[in-house]
Amino acid sequence: MRRSLIAWTLAAALAALGFQPAVAATAPEQPPARAALGDLIAPDASGRRPSQLSWSPDGRLLAYAWAEKGDEKGEGSEKLLWSLDLATGKREVLLRPADLGDEKKDDKDSKEKKTEIEEYSWSPKGDALLVVAGGDLYLESLAGHAARRLTHTKAAEEDPHFSPDGRRIAFVRSFDLYVLDVASGTETRLTSDGQENVALNGTNDWVYGEEIWNRQPEGFWWSPDSSRIAFLHFDESPVGVYSLVDDTPLYPKVTPQKYPKSGEPNPIVKVGVVDVATQKTVWLRTGEGSEAEYLARVDWAPKGDAVAVQRLSRDQKHLDLLRCGAADGACSALIGESWRTWINLGKDFHFLPDGRFLWGSERDGWRRLYLYGADGRSVHPVTPEGWAVTALDGVADDGSWAVVTVFPTSELGAVDRKVARISLKGTGGWEILTPKPGSNSAVVSTRTGSWVHTWSDADTPTRSEVLPANDGHIGQPIVLPSSEPKFDAASLPK
Repeated sequence: MRRSLIAWTLAAALAALGFQPAVAATAPEQPPARAALGDLIAPDASGRRPSQLSWSPDGRLLAYAWAEKGDEKGEGSEKLLWSLDLATGKREVLLRPADLGDEKKDDKDSKEKKTEIEEYSWSPKGDALLVVAGGDLYLESLAGHAARRLTHTKAAEEDPHFSPDGRRIAFVRSFDLYVLDVASGTETRLTSDGQENVALNGTNDWVYGEEIWNRQPEGFWWSPDSSRIAFLHFDESPVGVYSLVDDTPLYPKVTPQKYPKSGEPNPIVKVGVVDVATQKTVWLRTGEGSEAEYLARVDWAPKGDAVAVQRLSRDQKHLDLLRCGAADGACSALIGESWRTWINLGKDFHFLPDGRFLWGSERDGWRRLYLYGADGRSVHPVTPEGWAVTALDGVADDGSWAVVTVFPTSELGAVDRKVARISLKGTGGWEILTPKPGSNSAVVSTRTGSWVHTWSDADTPTRSEVLPANDGHIGQPIVLPSSEPKFDAASLPK
C-alpha cells in the first residue's frame, strides 16, 4: 500500500509539472531517453542564458552577465560582464571580478571570498559602468578597462544611480540617502534620520518591497536636470514587530522584522524632494499622514518642475495620479480611478518628452494603454480592444513609439504572449512583432529600437536572440550564448 501511494504521489507531481508518461509502443527498438526528475526541476533545467541585460545609452552595445560553466558540478564558473557590438557582432569581456581588486575576507572564518558582481548600470554617456560588488561601488571605464573603487565602507551601498548629467551618483547607506561626486569622490549626506525599523530614506520597507514593487523596489529618483532627488521616507514606528527564527544554527537566531499583519498599522510614507546643493527638502502634500494609503509610484515630469505620484488606497479600490509641484509641494489630482473589487497596480505609466503620458487601466475589463494630455485629459487608447497589456517594455526617447507585451483576450489568453510595437504619432498604429504562438518578451533599446527577443512554448526551452534595428528596419538576428538543456526536450511527450 505504501509503495503504491509513493508511486501515485510521484506520478501526480510529474503531471503537475506538465510531464505525462509516454505510452509504450510494441517492442520499441530504442526506447526514448528518460530525464531524471532532478534534471527536470533544476534551476538551469532548460539551459542557462545571459542575465542582467542592459542596453548602452546609444543602443549600440548590449551588456549582459554570463558565466562560463566550470566542471560538471558547476564549480569553477565565474560571472563576467560581456558586451555585444550590434554593428560588428563582436563579443568581448567588459569586466571580470578580479579587475575590481583584492578578494574579500569573510569575518566569520577569515577565509578569502571572491568578489562577485552584484549589479551594474551604464553611465549616461555610455563610457563607463557603475558596479556594485561586495557592497561597495566601483567605476569601470570602458577606455582601457580601468576599475576605480568609489567606496570602501563597512556598511553596504545600495541601489546606486547616476545623475542624468553623469556628474554624481546617488545611493543609500544605512537607510540614508547620499550623493557622491564622480570627479572628486566627495560624499554628501542628504538625509540624517535613517535607522533600521525606525526611519527609512530612499529605500523600501517590507510591505512596499514585496507587495507594491513586486520585489523590484525603487526608493528615489533624479530630476531631469540633476539638481534634485525625489525619495520615499518611511516612518515605521506604528508597525508591529514579527520575530523571524532561523533554526539552522545549533542555537536558533531571532531577527526582529517590522511587519504589519492584516488590519494592523502600515508605515507612514511621504515623498520628499531634496535639493542636492543645499540639502533642503520639500515634502509633497499628497494627502498622506496615515497608514491607510500607499504612495506607490513616483515619476518626474519632463521639465523637472513637478513630480507625479500614484496614491493607492489601502483596500486597493481607488487610485489617484497626483501632480505635485517640486518647489512648493502642492498636489492636485490628474486622474482618479475606482473599482469595486481591486485595482491592479502596474508599471506602465510613462511621460513623453512633450508632457503627455501613457497610463495603463483596466476600465474596459482588460488592461489597455491610454494616451493622456499633460493636463490629464484623455486623448485615446493606444492599444486595441481585444488585447491585454502585461508590460510596457520601452518607450522611444523621442516619444514616437512604444513596445509592449500583450496577449489576445480570446483563444489561449495569457499563455500566448506577444510583443507589439505601437506608434504614438498622429492617430497611432499597431504591429505584432512576434506572430508565432508561445511566450514572448522583449528588452528594448529606447534609442534605436533594437531589442532582445526571448521566446518559449510548452514544448521548446527558452531561446534568446538580439534583433538589431536600423532606420526602423530589423536586421539579421544575433543569437546570444546559452547552454544546452539538462534533458532532451524532443524525447519528452508533447
